[in-house]
Amino acid sequence: MSTLRKHFGARLREIRQAQGLTQEQLAEKASISLNFLNLIERGERGPSFDSLERLARALKQSVAELFVLPQKKTRKR
Repeated sequence: MSTLRKHFGARLREIRQAQGLTQEQLAEKASISLNFLNLIERGERGPSFDSLERLARALKQSVAELFVLPQKKTRKR
């Protein structure tokens, strides 16, 4: 499984949950299937450019915001 897909899926889930949306609600707003959204959030599939745009619009985010992934924490010595 691609690490980028895994992180992207987690980020998408984080944004969706922060907005209080269920997977069903987001899938409907973005005009994608619930099954496909579930696969994206689990990191098993990656969205097309068209799906990315629809997801961003449905979440009222920029496409770039969907890719703001957590940075690795470095320990200070």
